[in-house]
Amino acid sequence: MSIIPHELDEVTESPEREHFRVNDDGAAAWAIERLAEVKAEMAKHQALRDKGVQRLDDWLEHVQKPLVANASFFEHLLADYARRQRLESDRKTIALPHGKVSTRVTKPKLLIDPERFLEWARANRPAFIRIKEEANITEMNASVVIQDAKVIDPDTGQIIDGVSATSEELSIKITVNEEENQ
Repeated sequence: MSIIPHELDEVTESPEREHFRVNDDGAAAWAIERLAEVKAEMAKHQALRDKGVQRLDDWLEHVQKPLVANASFFEHLLADYARRQRLESDRKTIALPHGKVSTRVTKPKLLIDPERFLEWARANRPAFIRIKEEANITEMNASVVIQDAKVIDPDTGQIIDGVSATSEELSIKITVNEEENQ
């Protein structure tokens, strides 16, 4: 039974009506049951959309497959031609009516095995190692005192410069047992 369309109208706020409020566990149970129904309805809509999207994705993959193969074939031909032109005539760019093919020599890329490299660099070239300094938030959260958005070092009683805190917020998590409503 879908109660969503007309019951939601009853729950939405209107200026001339008193605001509904949950005041006991019975009302909370009713509200979470309605929430579960709404979420189940949303999940049905999402599943319907996903099914349609999957059909479109399957169609697109089917029609694109031969085109992707053709594009790859022509890209290979053009890349081969560009390589030969670069070697034979030092032509870096080939401008054509429907586009251009460009070549560029890139610098070699360094591939680093961190453990082996750091061991070597510590012994031979410490300048090749960068040390990144940053705040240790975990340590600070475990140690500092927060008072009126000020962060205080408990050992010295000093306010820590460059650090402030937001006010506490109450986090609310609502968990709907979805398997009961499907």
